[in-house]
Amino acid sequence: MHTATDGLALSRRCGTEMMRLIEMVPWWHAGPDRPTIELRINELANGERRCVLDSFPIIIGRSEEADMQLTDPWASRVHCGLDCVHGEFVLRDLESHNGTWVNREQVAEKVLSVGDAIDIGTTRIIVVGLDARECH
Repeated sequence: MHTATDGLALSRRCGTEMMRLIEMVPWWHAGPDRPTIELRINELANGERRCVLDSFPIIIGRSEEADMQLTDPWASRVHCGLDCVHGEFVLRDLESHNGTWVNREQVAEKVLSVGDAIDIGTTRIIVVGLDARECH
């Protein structure tokens, strides 16, 4: 388990102190037995950065308690969740105010694929790569 200090140190590696992720490591450091998803995140206020996640589930939103914290004012405090289930990465809207969109369609739940574009408010997140092995 990582501490809040670990999260800040890791988020600096990702290019911003405003986003806290459970794990942010290059894909080649994630380990052979962990599922990973690589994301390219573009927030108007913070620009673009890439992150690799290898610990699930995560909550995405504006809240300081969110695992992936966004600064986007159009994102809900607890906007959506990302989990790795039965070999697939599943994005779920958590009753957000403005909805969660994948490839320009509003979704309640969506299995993600490489190339998918996730829109949360004005933030766009592109799925760059994924490996769902050992995903339960």
